[in-house]
Amino acid sequence: MRSMIRQFRRAPLRILASTFALALAVGAVGVLATPAVTGDALTEVTARDGLADIIVATTPISADQLAAIRAVDGVAAAEGQVAVRMVGPGGASIRVVGLPFGPDQRMDRVTLMAGRAPRGGTEIVADPRFATVGEVVELDGRAHRVVGIGSTFWWSDAATVYATLDTVLPLSPEHQVDRLVITAVDDDADELRSITTAAREVLAAGGDTFVELPVHLADGTTPITDDIAQVSSLVGLLGAAAGVIALVLLASTTSTLVAERTREVAVMRALGARQRPLRRRLRRIAMAITAASLVVGLPLGVVVANLIARLVLEEFVGITPGFGWSWRVVVLSAVGAVLGARIVAAGAARRVTRLPLAAALRDREGAPFGRRWSDRMVARLRLGGLATRMGIRASLHRRTRAMAVVAQFGAGVGAAVVIVGLTVSVNDYNAATRAPWGAR
Repeated sequence: MRSMIRQFRRAPLRILASTFALALAVGAVGVLATPAVTGDALTEVTARDGLADIIVATTPISADQLAAIRAVDGVAAAEGQVAVRMVGPGGASIRVVGLPFGPDQRMDRVTLMAGRAPRGGTEIVADPRFATVGEVVELDGRAHRVVGIGSTFWWSDAATVYATLDTVLPLSPEHQVDRLVITAVDDDADELRSITTAAREVLAAGGDTFVELPVHLADGTTPITDDIAQVSSLVGLLGAAAGVIALVLLASTTSTLVAERTREVAVMRALGARQRPLRRRLRRIAMAITAASLVVGLPLGVVVANLIARLVLEEFVGITPGFGWSWRVVVLSAVGAVLGARIVAAGAARRVTRLPLAAALRDREGAPFGRRWSDRMVARLRLGGLATRMGIRASLHRRTRAMAVVAQFGAGVGAAVVIVGLTVSVNDYNAATRAPWGAR
């Protein structure tokens, strides 16, 4: 450990910059965990709110028809709802959803963040972006008091309020429920189609029918599964780019650190040191820097994954997910970084210890400035002031180091751009797709 600390003291700022850049690249790879974090959050929310397996709008149906649908083989629960459009403050169109609030409600349970559930009359529950508890809201000229703040997964846009069926039914044209939600014992796709056919036959016997195609959420899927899959594809592409950045940065950092000790290794070889212990020492330096970067990069990746998952779910359905992580992505990132550093450091150490002693002691790269035609060309060019010419010539003189440093900073900036670009892309994507979701 003391040997490692002494090695770090030789170039602390550059090693610190390399460690931070590598940690940033590892953190960017964390975007690959976004689909897993999002999926876990959606599973938790659908179970909490009781998302139905079959959702369909119907002509007005009676309580007897609902009872008959509940008796269909394979139906675990069936409930009726009603939704009407009303004019809210400022002339905005507000959807008022009537739900069977109570202890027996199985589906579309409203998750309250403040206040209580409505008990009838003119009481409503509103989205937190729409109103506050105790506020009086005018809907079609009627005063409604907000007694709670909350939402449910299916009806999850800001222009929705919730009330009891007794409150909303008198506001509907037919004064009857016109929306059917069903939970099946088995949510297999074939079973859901069979239940849908049976429910249609029950309604047809009473002169009613579906007025839109039913939505089947088979095998635990959600209304935004396809949208999440598209976002996941974007995340995967950016995650792959972040992985390439991490590999480039890892290779350049470890190669540079090993190559800078060429002369030191040559002196130790001249004093009788054996190649194997020297290679082991060089590998340990690279592994120590990689371990330090993982300490910072892995938590950063978990934070990035949760940030992107929150952006996706809040924009799509107004859900703020809890904190989650994917152990597979964390383990694979750590293992990949360690193995990559080990492989690159081993190759670089092998090259350094095999250099001829005379060349290694004379010049780290064995090519003094001015020997190549490109050096002589640059020497004749007028490239600004003295400091600029000296900087360019120094870069040419230490080509390997210059290229490695450029790769390090370029990879670090690229990792940062991946994170920022992903955030902007997801926001733009959500803005484009939220409109049809809210107009459901």
